[in-house]
Amino acid sequence: MKDQPLTRRGSAIDKKSSFLNHLFHDRIHCSFIIGNKQVTVLRLELNVAVVTVKISALLQRELELKNVTETFWTDSNVVLGYIANETRRFHVFVANRIQKIRDHSSPSQWKHVATNVNPADCGLRGISAEDLVSKSTWIDGPRFLWENRQSHDTSIVAE
Repeated sequence: MKDQPLTRRGSAIDKKSSFLNHLFHDRIHCSFIIGNKQVTVLRLELNVAVVTVKISALLQRELELKNVTETFWTDSNVVLGYIANETRRFHVFVANRIQKIRDHSSPSQWKHVATNVNPADCGLRGISAEDLVSKSTWIDGPRFLWENRQSHDTSIVAE
């Protein structure tokens, strides 16, 4: 059967979630897009850290990589504090994410990157498409990642 183009028929948004109805192969599908519950920046940062370690574990498993030394970078000092904390108890949401992060990494693998050189923040800073391609760290990453590993020993890196 020849692939037919995906045709959006409409979307429905209520106070708690968003859905997309679309037509594919002459059948109507309804997809959950996203919950509309407001999420704090801290929760987003924690979720990014969880996704990061899960992707790392997946890549190591699928590519059959052994004895890989990894360093994870975040610009969130709060997330770094949560990951490094051995004694404090956290609310359930935070505790569950920290446990997932620690299942795949150790606190010593986590470092701080200054926001001004964090490629993940390029979109937040507002950047033209031309600058994104030619001048930003989005494509190649921050300069310090290409330098000698010993220069990474400090927690805070700024350019």
